[in-house]
Amino acid sequence: MKEYQKLEFDKKRFRIKHCPCGKSNKDGKFIPYKGLDNCGYCHSCGKTFLPELQKNDNMKFEAQPKQVSCISPDLVEKSLKASNNFLIFLNSLFGTDATESLKERYKIGSSKHWNGATVFGRLTISGK
Repeated sequence: MKEYQKLEFDKKRFRIKHCPCGKSNKDGKFIPYKGLDNCGYCHSCGKTFLPELQKNDNMKFEAQPKQVSCISPDLVEKSLKASNNFLIFLNSLFGTDATESLKERYKIGSSKHWNGATVFGRLTISGK
């Protein structure tokens, strides 16, 4: 179980001569935390000076492998048949033949997310 240090302001503001930012504390604008003279809040500059966190180097995290999910090739082929805004734009720039070539090469499909939505299919090395 972890133990946390509770930070409470010290009511004796004038015991500290200078704020960590270098300004004088004659007017009591720096409020230190109890037991921590260089940590607190400075009302002059508006900065909060917090204590250094202790780093635990023994903690190691192992990344959980993510399961790869693939979309069925039938669904990819269905998405390639419909038209979308991006394909219309490509058609206006390059013509029908070039657009069809790009559509097949980069698997540019359509989605029902909104009218004219575009989907870019990503293929693995094995072609899935």
